[in-house]
Amino acid sequence: MEIEPLALIRSYSDLHQALRQRANSLQVSRETLDEISGLGGCYVNKLIGPTPVKSLDRISMGALLGAMGCMLILVQDEEAYRRVYRRLVKGRNPKLAKDTGASIPALKRRRRKSCWRGNSEWGRTLRQRQLASQSPQKRSRLAKFAVNSRLSTRASAPASESSSYGFCSTGKPWWPATSSL
Repeated sequence: MEIEPLALIRSYSDLHQALRQRANSLQVSRETLDEISGLGGCYVNKLIGPTPVKSLDRISMGALLGAMGCMLILVQDEEAYRRVYRRLVKGRNPKLAKDTGASIPALKRRRRKSCWRGNSEWGRTLRQRQLASQSPQKRSRLAKFAVNSRLSTRASAPASESSSYGFCSTGKPWWPATSSL
């Protein structure tokens, strides 16, 4: 297999420019590359457009390289290696230095299932208990507070979208500043 280098890449911007040049040299539309790569509509243009909106990730990189008939090869840059080789320190722990060959999966916290989810009858029962334990005055205050807070978001909307009912003419909240629920 003959390997012909298409570009020298040392940074992400070099990779972006090389992919743009490769797409232009193929003389195919970006929509065709979208279709061949299996990426979403106009996604290739978002990746390799003049001002990229998206960046290559582990899924899109392989798909785009495959659609363009390219591959990446990692080689040692002798010039860069000469600049840094004195600063490279051997690892002290030999266990950490060798490759285990296996990846370490990221730990995900498992969310416990809520006992309330899907149990609407239990929720209704608890709500009835809560209402029974509250005085009528407190229930009235809570209802007024809920209505006023819901309608206050409408008050901040333009006048054509908000309705005039439920607001006092001063625009001040109906509850006293020192009261507690």
